Amino acid sequence: MRRLFYLLFISTFAAIYSKKIPSQFEATCYKGCQCNSTQVSCNNLNEKTADLFHKYIPKIYSKLATLIVTGNSFGALPDENLFGDNNRHEELSLVNLTNNEITYFGIQTFIGMPRVEFFFLSNNK
Repeated sequence: MRRLFYLLFISTFAAIYSKKIPSQFEATCYKGCQCNSTQVSCNNLNEKTADLFHKYIPKIYSKLATLIVTGNSFGALPDENLFGDNNRHEELSLVNLTNNEITYFGIQTFIGMPRVEFFFLSNNK
C-alpha cells in the first residue's frame, strides 16, 4: 500500500512539473508572434495599429538583435519612439517592416533603434 501511494505521488508530481513553463520571452510575446532573447518575428497579424511594438521593452528583450514585423495595415506610424517612452534597443541590427502598408513615419519613430545596420521597408505605401 505504501509503495502504491509513493508511485501515485511521484507520477502526479511528474505530470504537474513535466509541462513546459514558458520563458519570459514567450510569456511576454505578442499574440501570434514568435519570440526569444534575440529575435521577435510577427508575420501576417493584420494589425491596424503599431501597439505591438510596446510589448518589446529593453528591460525584457535586452539582447534583441532581429525584429521582423510583416503583413499588417499600420498606415501612419506614430511620430514618437515606436517602442514608447525612452526605450532603446542597443543590440538591434536587423529590422524588417515590409508589407505593412506604412504611409508615414516621423523623425522620432525609429529613435529606439540606434544601431540598425539592415532596415527593410519594401512594399509599403
